[in-house]
Amino acid sequence: MTQATLYPRIGAFLTGNPADEAVLQYVRTLLDGGVAREALFRAAVGDGFTLARARKAVAAALPAKHAKKPSVAGCEGDPLDAMLRVARDHELDLLVAGRRLPASRGGKHAIFGRLALKAPCSVLMVTQHSEPRFDEVLCPVDFSAASGRALRTAVALRDILGPGGGPVTCQTVFDVPYGAGWMAGADESFMKERRKQGGQEFKLLLKESKVAAGKARLVLTDAHEVAPAVTDLALALRADLVVVGSRGRSGAATILLGSVAERLVEQCAAPVLVVKEKGETLGFLEALLA
Repeated sequence: MTQATLYPRIGAFLTGNPADEAVLQYVRTLLDGGVAREALFRAAVGDGFTLARARKAVAAALPAKHAKKPSVAGCEGDPLDAMLRVARDHELDLLVAGRRLPASRGGKHAIFGRLALKAPCSVLMVTQHSEPRFDEVLCPVDFSAASGRALRTAVALRDILGPGGGPVTCQTVFDVPYGAGWMAGADESFMKERRKQGGQEFKLLLKESKVAAGKARLVLTDAHEVAPAVTDLALALRADLVVVGSRGRSGAATILLGSVAERLVEQCAAPVLVVKEKGETLGFLEALLA
């Protein structure tokens, strides 16, 4: 994965809320760093948010070399459908959007999980408090092919935009089997075996992902639920970015994204990047928007 081919075309969705500033900062950082070559903007006009206001914000955020001919257009109607149509019609490689904190305010947080579920490209979700830093990157892994794609992306972004940072932290979450703690030494024995197995799986993941060993480190977490464990570690690390892969468990379009990634997009305070293969949900999306 090279700098020139990471995300050639990105789209940014502006809504007039405080997170727009962060969205624009991330777009500028991606363009300045060469991670992206082209950006277009769509504004959810209405409720006092006008196209003129959106164009003014874009012009103020981007330097002249990026903002000579900014593609800024308005869109109305359901914001989720609008974002999905933009991603499909313009064959985007990455869609950047912002949300408020707390995520549950007004019950609107679910739109972000649905966006990551249905979008035909990768999705970067930021909040109004996000800053475009890439020094401390957290990448939850389950040693699947999707995890490998996410890890390659996490390392590439850290190398390009946060070269002063340490290795990408890969986290795998497991649960001690019920009853293990009741047997003397069983809990300790299981943990030892799980650490050994995790280390072996991690080495294989690095090899298959073509990621050098020094570029990433593994953290094993014993927890009942994965998403809260990832959120807690992101907070403890003060992670600049959480990168998670989409998971295709079957051919059914309804389960193309793991519940972990969906919950992280909705709830994690750190920016979350859901890495998807371009076009992986396109057939499902065509049927949805027909």
